[in-house]
Amino acid sequence: MTYGVGRQRASGVYQQPFGIAYRQTLRALGAENPFEMDLETVLGVSLSLILLVIFAIGLAYPDIMERYHQINLVASAITSYLVARYLGSRWIYSRQQKREHSLAFVQDIESWAQRIAEYSWIGASYKYGGQGESGIRRSPTGFEVLPGHDPNFKYFVQLKQHLQTGYPNIAKAWERMKQESTSTNQETASVLNTIAEEANTVLRVNGVLLAEHIYDEAVAQKKVDYKVELKAPEVSERTDYEEPGPRFRLIVRRQGDEVLSGYESLEEARSMIPEVHSFITKYARADRLRSLLEREEGLRKEQQLLKEHILEIAKSVQLGGVLKGNCKDCPV
Repeated sequence: MTYGVGRQRASGVYQQPFGIAYRQTLRALGAENPFEMDLETVLGVSLSLILLVIFAIGLAYPDIMERYHQINLVASAITSYLVARYLGSRWIYSRQQKREHSLAFVQDIESWAQRIAEYSWIGASYKYGGQGESGIRRSPTGFEVLPGHDPNFKYFVQLKQHLQTGYPNIAKAWERMKQESTSTNQETASVLNTIAEEANTVLRVNGVLLAEHIYDEAVAQKKVDYKVELKAPEVSERTDYEEPGPRFRLIVRRQGDEVLSGYESLEEARSMIPEVHSFITKYARADRLRSLLEREEGLRKEQQLLKEHILEIAKSVQLGGVLKGNCKDCPV
């Protein structure tokens, strides 16, 4: 059975504020046409609106509601029933859809957080030199920067929309992290390239390897407050089974032996040790590199804090919540 309202007679009423609210309420319940609804639904919505008016009067005139306290209790009970009867099932269904939608992002959120350093790598660590997805890459001719970037997850665009609309502080912090890590890496790479060029020209050694060694030594020195003397390079003699080349080599020990240059005589190789050692000490303790390391350390702390905040989003969903905000694929 449907409840029909004459369109000509009702048109004027539905243009009034109360009528507009009534019509919007019906449509919120899924009605394509507010003039043709189940009688039960229309009566329920009508009574709900009447009760809301009663409560509004109660707020404006509390003395009246105190006098008719029993009416207030009955109205509250009826309102609770109507909300559960007409809106409860829709709310539960909508909540379930949002839960399923949110759970689909949990794995990507956790993976992004755990690998956030790879997407916004800070510094010129040898461990990731030329291997990470961002940061400073070492090449035979110098240092270049791979900028920070978003993960290439299939649905990261939708996740990013949730961040922008539901977690704006985290979204802004992530954009800043990408920009600041890239900017800092560019300055560090510029310093290392300058060191490498000077080493090539003045010392006639492999400047790129020496510059990276100096960076690592500066990191190690910072940990001990620059109180320990830097290690000097060493001379290594080539064995018969190695590839052809100069018999004696000047090396620095890092993850493995890095050959800075080769020499035919032991005396020539040894004569370069003091000069190269002095060069390493000069730049590893230079103010410019030290200030960059301080900046990198500050960014890593921010990166860790951001990681924790991202993981909190995943945890809140796992504990029964839903993602805040919305995306283009959100359930209606």
